[in-house]
Parts: sequence; C-alpha cells; structure tokens
Amino acid sequence: MIPWRMLATMRARGSDASDAWHGDRVALALCRHDWELAEAFGGPAEVLREGELAVVADASLYYREELARALAARGVEVRGQRAAHLILAAYRAWGEACAERLEGDFAFILWDGAREMLVCARDFAGSRPLYRAEAGGTLIMASAVSAILAHPRCPPELNLTALAEAATGQLTWSHETCYRAIEVVPAGFTLVRRRRSATELVRHWHPPAVNDDREDP
Repeated sequence: MIPWRMLATMRARGSDASDAWHGDRVALALCRHDWELAEAFGGPAEVLREGELAVVADASLYYREELARALAARGVEVRGQRAAHLILAAYRAWGEACAERLEGDFAFILWDGAREMLVCARDFAGSRPLYRAEAGGTLIMASAVSAILAHPRCPPELNLTALAEAATGQLTWSHETCYRAIEVVPAGFTLVRRRRSATELVRHWHPPAVNDDREDP
C-alpha cells in the first residue's frame, strides 16, 4: 500500500507506532515515536475519525481552555484531549477557517467526506513541516519530502535553481524545494482542495498592526 511505502521513509519522524486509513477518495497515515504517544504529546498513533471527518496532525496547541470556551459558545463538543480532537472540533465550529482560531505549533491534514474536501494548514511560524505535490490529478502531502518522493506518481526531477540557492546559502522566500514537483505549504496558510476544483491557498494569519505613537526626538 502506498501510505505504508511513504511512512517507511519517515522513520526519523516516528519509528515506533503508525496507522493508515483509506476513505473513498483519500488515504491518511501517520507515525509516532514512543515518547509522543502520551495524551500530553501527540497521543496514540491513529488517524482520528469522527463521522465523516478524519484528521492527522503534528500539533501542540496552547490556550486550550480559551479555545474550549469558544467552542462551547458555538455548541461544539470537544470529544477528547488530543490536539487532533481540538482541531476537529474547531473545524466543526468554523469550517476551513478553523486555523485562524488555533494557537500553537501545528500542521494538519483534515478530510471532510461529506463535502469531499481536504483542508490542511500550518501555524504562522512554520514550526511543523508540510509539503505538497500534484501529479496526475493526485494531491500528495507529507511532512517529509522523502515520503512524497516515495509515491509512485511523484516525478523525481531535480529543481536545479533551488539546489543552487540552497548550496550557496541564499535567503529565498520561494515555496519551491529541490524537486520540481514538490512545494512547501507556506506558514500561516490554509490549503483547501475540493473535488473537481483547483487547490486554493488562503492566508489565515496576518502580522498584527503596529501603532507607533512615539514622537520624533
């Protein structure tokens, strides 16, 4: 199975426990180290499913009590203690805009089977990696480039410009990687993919406005 082939390249990101799930139009998988299995960290290595929703997340969320109160105010129940439970609850409350309400370090991939829609996001600092490639009508995503390259539809052609920039230490804001087909999901953005629609990238975080009232000396 393709998800297991991809996970096999990610032992550095989790070698002790793993899980994969197949829906009608999607496959999700994840892996964990032993120390991540506690609820205070990532929790069990399983694709979290609630009805038509499924999510995999690499996340540490802050201000959980405030988030829980905001969810309760919208009549949304949080069905567990993991960050993934909070992400699913936030999606039930605010849809694809849910990442705007999350504080912390996170990258997640969420599937809404009822709407046939994939929603993925990274925190504003880019603390957790997430990459994507589109090949033959298939959207491939992972937290490691090696996993995407393990997918049989992903072409392995090198991006020589990106390689040269990396080799010379040039600072670039490009979303390109050293492979032509693979891009970084930018920090502070949500990626949305609906059936028979182009992939959308929507900024969910903006720097706070600075009001500088200082007088000139």
